Amino acid sequence: MLDPYRLFECHRENMNQLHYLTQCIKESLRLMPVVHLLSRELTEDTTFSHRFDEYKEFTVNSGSEVNINIYALHRNPYVWENPNVS
Repeated sequence: MLDPYRLFECHRENMNQLHYLTQCIKESLRLMPVVHLLSRELTEDTTFSHRFDEYKEFTVNSGSEVNINIYALHRNPYVWENPNVS
């Protein structure tokens, strides 16, 4: 009798050959990240520039809380060619 689980047997040494599966997992995590928002407190003064404001620099003081919206970053059309394509 044919064991149906034998057809899908996967070993650790074969995992690096599953390129398409790896791409699917990474794209799924880009579109639906496990953590949507990161929040950090700066330990030193940090200078940023932003393309939407003609790269004008601005400084955020040490001790300030900075939030990074991963969900929005992964859907930014300036970073991704087709950000909402799944």
